[in-house]
Amino acid sequence: METQNIFEHFGDHLPEKDFVLIILKGHLLIEELLDTLITKTLKKPTALKDARLSFIQKSCLAHSILGDIKNIDHFWSAIKKLNTLRNEIAHNLESRKIEKYMFEFIELAGVQTQKKVAELNTDSREKSLRDSILIIFVTIKGFVDGINSHELIE
Repeated sequence: METQNIFEHFGDHLPEKDFVLIILKGHLLIEELLDTLITKTLKKPTALKDARLSFIQKSCLAHSILGDIKNIDHFWSAIKKLNTLRNEIAHNLESRKIEKYMFEFIELAGVQTQKKVAELNTDSREKSLRDSILIIFVTIKGFVDGINSHELIE
């Protein structure tokens, strides 16, 4: 998928309102990019066809391929927290942990501190959540583009 089209894809699928939809669809968008990144770095990606890797397994595989991300201290922790947040929503109808996990994710992504997020109104929180997902998305997309250009970052 071309860069321009992938950002249209992001904008088309990630809603501006509704925490639950932002989290669920953001998780799927990140997972698509993790799939692309993994596929482009493996010599024989079809060997994983029947593996049915989970999001967290894909994240760990991508982390092992790319290593730590410079200038983004908590990149991989943010991805794991997004997965925790998504799982909390998917498996618990009335969880009291969702807000806590969301604040932690936003802070790990580098958008706002948890204290600042707690002070925001709903619209601003939703924007911070979208921005956090966008940061993760753009970072992974940058690595995918680097792989396409044969310029993997060491």
